[in-house]
Amino acid sequence: MEDSRPDSKLDLKERLGGSLRGTVLQELFTNSAHFPLANIVFEMLREGWRDYLKEPDLYSIVVGAVAQAWFLGRHRFKGRPRPLVGNLIGPAVYSVLELIIEGPAFFAGANHIAYWVFAFIFGLLQASRDRAVALARDILLILENTARMGIIIALYWIFEAHENPAYASVAGFLGDEVHVFVVIAVPLLGILSGLANITGLRYLDILQRTAGQLKEMSEWSMGSHLVSTAVADPTILDLKRVERTVVFMDIRGFTRWSDSRPPEKVVSMLNAYFGAAEDVWSRYGIVRARLIADEVMVIMARPEEALRLALELRDETARVLGTYGLSAGTGLNSGPLIEGLLGSRELKAYDVIGDTVNTANRICSAAGEGEVLVAEEVQIACDELALFGPIRIIEAKGKEAGVAVCPVEGLKV
Repeated sequence: MEDSRPDSKLDLKERLGGSLRGTVLQELFTNSAHFPLANIVFEMLREGWRDYLKEPDLYSIVVGAVAQAWFLGRHRFKGRPRPLVGNLIGPAVYSVLELIIEGPAFFAGANHIAYWVFAFIFGLLQASRDRAVALARDILLILENTARMGIIIALYWIFEAHENPAYASVAGFLGDEVHVFVVIAVPLLGILSGLANITGLRYLDILQRTAGQLKEMSEWSMGSHLVSTAVADPTILDLKRVERTVVFMDIRGFTRWSDSRPPEKVVSMLNAYFGAAEDVWSRYGIVRARLIADEVMVIMARPEEALRLALELRDETARVLGTYGLSAGTGLNSGPLIEGLLGSRELKAYDVIGDTVNTANRICSAAGEGEVLVAEEVQIACDELALFGPIRIIEAKGKEAGVAVCPVEGLKV
């Protein structure tokens, strides 16, 4: 059951796992509304639809079905299903409301008793299925679908017995060949429905698990925020010219250090280093993060946030790198760049390209151990936020006059 909102409005979590509203509606249409719907048809045939629409019975049983669907759907969405109690809510609400209106005579109707019986059967089967292993779960699902078809047989029997008392007994009812046909054919349809349901649920489970794996793999290269945003609006991946602040950090002396150590130790250090970096950037609304060898690149929308992130990045990674006798330098630059999907027809990656990125990398290379260097554009934008050291000119490939940078000495606030 899909959410009523357009697909573009559903976030990635809702697409894969469903929303609360969708879970409640699914519960209503696949379970809670079944007996009430059959009972409404039953009552309309007995009393006439004009008279029945004037009676409170119709509205009482609808209220009960909706209340039951809300309870069951809400608990299942939260991962705490309560099928046995939940399936009794519909008949309980219906019975209480009708007892207030009709009194004890309400329970004289065999269809009202049947509601309680089927509700208990469904609740018991669903509760057992939630705790069962694979094969038993399939058998219970077939039994549940067969029991749902039993609603038709039960109400048909009650209706026939009301019209002809000779059909009130089992022998009397089965004495009619038409009744025998219904009693045999309807459960067989229930079994087929159960088998189809099992097949559908298996395919759904495979699709959800596969989608979850693809989501995780996509987030490795693009980041969870970008993946979720792109699912809702694919145009976000289109190439475009934007103003960004680029943060680069890399480890000083990494090549020399790694050459003298086993690969396992190098990988262990990098994982700890990148993990510390991710702990920092996950607290910010970053545009993109990328890990290349010993280098961390983070793209930010605003220079002020980028500067705060860079200082936190320096402090957090320093604790990790210090245990290995290492340190890192950091560089920031702001300006225009091209952002979006780059690559061939079959192999693409979301990336950024432009002089702003290249210059940020050059500034990072010029930064000393534990130093955060920023371009003049960043310093001007963050003048009220941070304290800066004296401006110096660094050499940068393609820049004849060099690049003006200054070190960050700390935040003012």
